Amino acid sequence: MEKPIISPPQANSESPFLKLLNIHCSEVGEGKSEINFLLKDEHKNSWGVAHGGIILTLLDVAMAVAAKSSDRSGRSPLTLGLHANFLGVITSEEIKVIAETIKLTTTMAFTEAKLYSNNLLCASGTANFKFFKQKN
Repeated sequence: MEKPIISPPQANSESPFLKLLNIHCSEVGEGKSEINFLLKDEHKNSWGVAHGGIILTLLDVAMAVAAKSSDRSGRSPLTLGLHANFLGVITSEEIKVIAETIKLTTTMAFTEAKLYSNNLLCASGTANFKFFKQKN
């Protein structure tokens, strides 16, 4: 397997939004990523469980990092479509998301992810991304 295109520190430092939410990419591989997240009260809805928006964000970030790590030309992925299945409520603090690129074309990446809490599958998702060169 080739060396990853981006490292976990690079994946963590690129977005002010990720810093705001304190989302950390712990592993990046060839077309794969793992995100670890600590759920806090401000991430919960009025029922005291993880808000759907944070779940979607975690899935999207993990899949974007997986897509970016699969592109050898260093382009940035832009989410074109995102689909999620909510499979259970999340009340525990520790959340892990594992994502991978399942198909790569010259301009797009197709990804899937699974979100776990207490080692239970709580959400899954798929997304497609279009690659763009960032303008400096």
